[in-house]
Amino acid sequence: MTEPAVQIPGNRKVERMASRDGAIVPAERGRKRPRLDSMVQKNTKSGLATAPAQLDEQELDEDRRRSEHFYRKNIAAEISSHANAETPYGKVPQEFAIGIDDRVECVDPCAWLYYMCLTSVAFRKLMQGIVRLGRPLRIVIYNGALIPGSPFRPDRGRVVETFYWCIADWPDHVLQRPFCWPEFAVIRKSLLAKVLGGLSAVAGFVLNRFTRLFTVGVRLPFQQSIIVCGVFAGWLADLVGHKELTCWKGHNGTRACLCCKNLKQHGRAP
Repeated sequence: MTEPAVQIPGNRKVERMASRDGAIVPAERGRKRPRLDSMVQKNTKSGLATAPAQLDEQELDEDRRRSEHFYRKNIAAEISSHANAETPYGKVPQEFAIGIDDRVECVDPCAWLYYMCLTSVAFRKLMQGIVRLGRPLRIVIYNGALIPGSPFRPDRGRVVETFYWCIADWPDHVLQRPFCWPEFAVIRKSLLAKVLGGLSAVAGFVLNRFTRLFTVGVRLPFQQSIIVCGVFAGWLADLVGHKELTCWKGHNGTRACLCCKNLKQHGRAP
């Protein structure tokens, strides 16, 4: 039989259980941390013994908060300086239109390549190793849907469409790391639903942002500046992504060649 709860000094609620040895079992596992001033004022042995540890812990907490605030300000300042840096192709973060009234932020590929070669020695050496005269760089664009949080949630959540790209001529140790793929844009699914044509129309707008790289090229700041051009090597996506990008009528649909004669004058005399 359980006796009613009693209050003992220290504001800790305990419950006396009927047992052979009359042990006292705590009703709650957690307890509040005793205040430092109360322990010192009581002038108990345990209070004096734990006071230095409590002081050290409080000082560490204050130092941790100060350091987090310091690093947070420095990171924000670095992000702002890189975002506002000017290149011959404009700033690295730019905007592009995906409809009549909607605009989305993106990372311009030409400005990104120039700025990375200008600020990173390792990336500049990487690009110098793959550039060959007369051979364009193969550009692959990746598309995939992303649900922040748990992907098994019952509702659709904040679904976003992500666009990344890479140069297929990069070495394998770069291509096999996802964080080495430059990000182009992240677009909310709710915004894509307003665009006529959906994801297939947005894919055309994305390719338009690479037009300069495919035609005119980008000047890389090597010791001897050279102009590098790219060529579109294809989309990288899952089955649903290819269906949405190419506007198939079904996931297993096949895209016929528009130059095939079977699609011309079908059922008519030659």
